[in-house]
Amino acid sequence: MRPCNNVQRIRGLDCARISAHASALEYLQNSLDTHLSEAMTGQKTAQEALDATAEDWKKTTDTLGLDSQLKIYQEAIGYTP
Repeated sequence: MRPCNNVQRIRGLDCARISAHASALEYLQNSLDTHLSEAMTGQKTAQEALDATAEDWKKTTDTLGLDSQLKIYQEAIGYTP
């Protein structure tokens, strides 16, 4: 788990939830970066890279749950439905 930074502490945010959200975002970004690199180097077509990224993102959503991800995101930005 990542520690809270000072801004997060001041705002009283739940750092465990932010950490989970940040980890998921980091994974999604890495997936996109990897597959775009594969397309740019000719290892995959653009469509293959997008399809592979979509599959990775779907697996992440299936693992974490859409409702869970949405709730973490909403809490991180201070949104109350």
